Formats: sequence, C-alpha cells, structure tokens
Amino acid sequence: MIFTKNQVIKINIGIDGNLQRILWVDVDYSIAITINLVDEKAWPEKFTIKTLEKLLEDELLEFVQDNIFSEIYFSEEELSEKEIENRNNRWELIKDFASVEPAVYFKDSRSQLIKKSYPDSKKKAPLKYINKYLRLYWQRGNILNALLPNYKSCGGRGKKKTLGDKKIGRPKTYPDGNDGINITPDISQMFARGILKYKPSEKLLILDSYHAIIEENFTKRVWFENGEKKLELEEVRPTIRQFRYWYLTTPLLNSEKRNIFKKGRRKHLLQDRPLLEVSDQYISGPGEQYQIDSTVADVYLVSEKHPDLVIGRPTVYFVIDVFSRMVAGLYVGMENASWLGATMAMVNTITDKVKFCAEYGIPITEDQWPVHHFPESIFADRGEFKGYKAEQLNRSFGIRLENAPPYRADLKGIVEQFFRVTNRRIKPFIPGSVTKDGLERGERDYRLDATLTLKEFTKIIIRSVLLHNNSQWIDKYKPDADIVADDVQLIPKHLWRWGIGNRSGLLKNFSEDYVKLQLMERKKGSITKMGIHFERDVYYICERAEKEGWYQDAAFSRKEVWLAYDRRSMNQIYLLTKDGFEVCYLPEHFKLYSDISYEEFQVMKKIQEINKRNGEKERTEDFYNYKNAIKDEIDKSVKRSKKETENPNKTEKIKHIRENRRDEKEENRKNEAFILEEVQDTNNSRSISEKENEAKKVEDNEGLSPELDFLQQLQKELFSKDAY
Repeated sequence: MIFTKNQVIKINIGIDGNLQRILWVDVDYSIAITINLVDEKAWPEKFTIKTLEKLLEDELLEFVQDNIFSEIYFSEEELSEKEIENRNNRWELIKDFASVEPAVYFKDSRSQLIKKSYPDSKKKAPLKYINKYLRLYWQRGNILNALLPNYKSCGGRGKKKTLGDKKIGRPKTYPDGNDGINITPDISQMFARGILKYKPSEKLLILDSYHAIIEENFTKRVWFENGEKKLELEEVRPTIRQFRYWYLTTPLLNSEKRNIFKKGRRKHLLQDRPLLEVSDQYISGPGEQYQIDSTVADVYLVSEKHPDLVIGRPTVYFVIDVFSRMVAGLYVGMENASWLGATMAMVNTITDKVKFCAEYGIPITEDQWPVHHFPESIFADRGEFKGYKAEQLNRSFGIRLENAPPYRADLKGIVEQFFRVTNRRIKPFIPGSVTKDGLERGERDYRLDATLTLKEFTKIIIRSVLLHNNSQWIDKYKPDADIVADDVQLIPKHLWRWGIGNRSGLLKNFSEDYVKLQLMERKKGSITKMGIHFERDVYYICERAEKEGWYQDAAFSRKEVWLAYDRRSMNQIYLLTKDGFEVCYLPEHFKLYSDISYEEFQVMKKIQEINKRNGEKERTEDFYNYKNAIKDEIDKSVKRSKKETENPNKTEKIKHIRENRRDEKEENRKNEAFILEEVQDTNNSRSISEKENEAKKVEDNEGLSPELDFLQQLQKELFSKDAY
C-alpha cells in the first residue's frame, strides 16, 4: 500500500489514536505532510515515508475510510446563495497561497506568503481567520467546497455532555431501586477493561459479561455463610441497559471487533470479513495461475486386497487453472495433506491425461482433457507449500509461489467451490459416505457400508472431473470483452481452448521423469567400498558404479554425492550426476528394507536403538564381571608364579620352550582323549581289566600317537568277525 495525497490514516498510539490526512507527498516519495483531523488548532506535520511504512508494518497505522466528501459534496444547485457567498469569501482570503506547495505547510514560509499577499497597509482580514480557513481547507480535503459552512454540525446532537451529580437520561418505567449512574470516562474505562477480560462470545453472553464486571467493581461487602460465598452490591451501579448501550456505541468497539468477540477471529476471517475482490481478477490467460488445495473425502474405503477391512477416508487434491476453471491435475490417496501428497498432484498436472485415464480403464481423447503443463504461478495454502521444499518449484521450474494468509480460504475460492460441487455431485450415490459429524445411539454405523476401494473411488473422481471440464457451465464466471465478442461458451474446455488460441504463452512443458526427480527429497550420501551410503549403515549399488570401478576408488578416497529418494519406498534411490541420474538398488544383504517406506525404516532403526539402550545396563554389568573374572585369574597366576619361583633364572625359563610345549601337549592329549561309556556286548563282552591291559600296551608302544592308536583300535572292533 502506498501513501498518497488526501488519504486518511490512523496512527494507533495513545488511547484514542491520531487521525491524520495526508496533504502532500514529495516526488522522491521520501516525505509526507499531514494534518490532524481532530485537533481544532492543528498545523501540518512532517513524516518520513519510512516512518509511516514502519508504523504500518508494526500494525500501529491503518488506513481509514474518508467520509468527509459525502458531507461536502454538493452541486451548485443544491447550495443556497448564502452558502456560496460564504464559501467564495473564504476562498478569496487564502487563494493566493493555499496551493503553494510545500511552502504553505511550513510556518516560516507560510508567514512570508501571507505577508506578501496582505501587506500591513492592505490587510483585509485578521490573521486568525486566515489560519482558521487554511486549517479547514486542509482538514476537509483541499477542495473548494471544504470551505462551506458546516451548518449540520451546529447544536448539541452527538456531542458529549458535561456530567454532574444528577443522573441524566429518562427515568425507568418500572423503578427497582437502581436508576443507574452517569457513564463517566472512569466508568467507560472500567467497562473497557472488563470487556477485554470477560469477552462476550458464543459461550459468554453480554449479560454474563455485565454480571462479571459489576461483581468485580461494585461489590460492597463479601462474607461466607454455611461455607457459601455471599455478597452485597452497591446500591447505585450501572444497569444492563447502560452497559449494552455503551457496548454498542463505544468507539473502542466497532462492529468487526464485536463480531470477533462473538465468533472468534478464525470464524470471523473465514465467514464475515469483507470480500472486495475475486480470485481471478487479474488473470488474463491459461496457465497464469493454478490454485491447489486438498480435503479429506466424506467417504470410507475398503482394502484392495482385503475388501472386508475398512481403511479410512482418502485425501483428495485438486489443481485448477484459474482462467479457464479447467482441472489441471488431481491426486487421490491415503497420504495425509502434506508435501508428499501435493507433489503427487503436481506431477499429475504434467502427466499425459489420455495415458493417465487409460490406467483406470477410462478411454478419453486429448481434447477432453488437454492439460499436461505447469503454470506461471501457484496459489496455495501456507501448510504444504511453505518452506525449503516448496521453493524447489521456483528453483527447478520457475514457478512463482503465492500463499494465502491464515483463514483466507476465500482467496482460493475457485478450488474451494469445486470441492463443494464435487462432494454434492457424488456423495449421495457412494456407500460408506459420511452423513453427519457423529452417530446417535442405535443408529447404523455408515462406515460398515463402505464398499469402494481406492482405485474405484479414484475412477469416480476422474469421471467427475471429466464432466466438469467438458460440460460444466460456470455461472459466476466474469468474462472480459474479448470472450464475450467471440461468443465463447463458459465451459472449462471451451475457455481453455480459446485462451490457448488467444492468450497462450504462460504454460510450461517438462518431462514427467524430470518433474518427479526434481520434486523428490534430497540428501547427501557418499560412495564407499561397501557401496553407496544412504543412511544409518544402509548401502545401495548401481550398475554404472560397478562398471566404472567407483567402489575400488572409494577405498582410497571417500566421495560425497547427492541422492534423491521417494519416502514411500526404500527399494531404490537415485544418484544425481552431471548427465542425469543413476538408479540405485538395495543389495541382497539389505533386502530387510525392501518394500517399506522411509518412515517405516526410521521406526525400525528407532526400535533397534531403544532395544540397545534398554539392555545397556546389563551389558555393562556383564563387561565389568568379565573384567573382574580375568583380573582374578591373572592375580592367581602371578601369586602362584612368585610362590613357586622366588628367584627364577631367566635363561632356564625360556631355554627349552619346544620340549616343554611337547610335554604339555602330550599331557593335554591324555586328558582330552574321547572316552566312551562302557557298552556291554550281549554275546562276548570284554572286562574292564582287559581294556586297561590293552591300553597299557599301547602306552608302552613307542612311536604311536594316542589319536592313531584310538583309530586303529576302533577299526579293529568295527571289522572284527563279531561285528557282522
């Protein structure tokens, strides 16, 4: 908003604020001259434009509607001869210098101008009248009729009366002992404080606010009786009628503020704020702006694989061209309203609609849905299209992004209205549709009637869009003169076709793969000898990396790369290169993460981390026990060694290591030899003493190892005659 001559502004500093009229703005747009509209002795003031802009930014300045012209706008025929004469006489006094800008607005130069026009010898009027008429001329809009006598303001109507002790106003018809009191400035301030504390609303009536204010300010005494609080009010106090009159007439509360009190700011902005513009007011052709929005459909769906299971309500996105009202793209899915769902709708706008409809078994021609383009700008909510991700639309596709302010759904009225029309069109015929906000006791649950799958519901939405694009007459469309002259039917298909032929040039074409790749999320990864590192010990592989030896090179230097990924699937990611991208797949030993989403992967990792931390105390205790056990064994061996060899000879201790090793090994073999439990042979069992004698012979047989002796003995037993 720029500041211009004759604007009325209100500077909200102080109790009553400060109404000012802008008299002059310099050509460099750096200085503005204003005058106070309330002060009867005001003189022009100087502000810098930066100061006014700062006040506006801090919400300490607002633009006020100027009603003065409705009071002084008269034709000459409506004025009496006396009014014209008075006006012209006043103008004669100031006409020589009233328009000398900006000199007349400054005290010193103004004095020089007045002296020049009225030398002392020719002075025709006292200076006070000149100042009075100048001030009147400035305050009432710098026009000739500003100098008209203000007869209608004469008298006491609407003026504040000087209040004394006597109660003013008419007496009560039915006296009740409290006739009220005069509403003095102090009482008015008390009401103002109370109304901010006890705001009337849908839950708190104005009578409740009045009672709370009276109890707080006009309680004479308080006591407790049988544990209950009692109070006595002042004999004289404001009445509810006085309070209601103050509430409806006080300048502190206009109708907008009272409505905000009643409904809340959110409902007020959504339902009752002025609608002075339309959303397609400055749109000249197809693709200049798309509107996008989402809603949760009023229908419950069932699973494709298990039709007896209800899966909830889907989210529906629509993208609509503002100029033609053509639906440019859509998305129906189980994703919540999010950037992911919005990207699906954006990808659909660039998709060939003939191919898209064929996937759902709906044959169409190019003429029935000819949109496969990106726009010049997108108008959306602040939710999904706010932040770094949404800025990718501008960086990659040159799309200007505009977001609606909070609670301003009316600014996206085209797409909002399409949601309502679509809902009314299909809801009566769909089983499982939501009939009301809640179910009454004994009423059938409408969710049990759900029969449509996600794919079937999407087909219904597509058919509804085709009906709209090709047959829907746009009743509230405001065609311009060219459209009317060419006799264009107000149907999206015809408006689109006419716009392409007469006002094209704003649409943009991109390949579907490029759009998908650019709208995916990005993160940094690295090429290692184990593969392409993605996150938390998850690695991918690709054919190009194997052929060109990337993994071998990574053994000597780790290389960072950019990766694109789709949150809905961990099956593959995309390595971004200078010449495009490479598809990367999960290797076999990471198949645990196949067919899951990125969120599910994060949950799995979080569960593993939680389990790891849950057992940390026990593992730490086991480690300490292990260390202590080892330390005990070492301490025992050290003590034994010192006890057996107090003065060991170092040379003797290590001289015969080979022989000592052989002796120790032989001893261990005897202790470690397999000894089977005695098996009694039913025909011819040998006694234990015979076995001991044979074992003794083996020990006396030099040159045979215990292992070989054991094998020979086992072979002898297996191949003896008694074994068959």
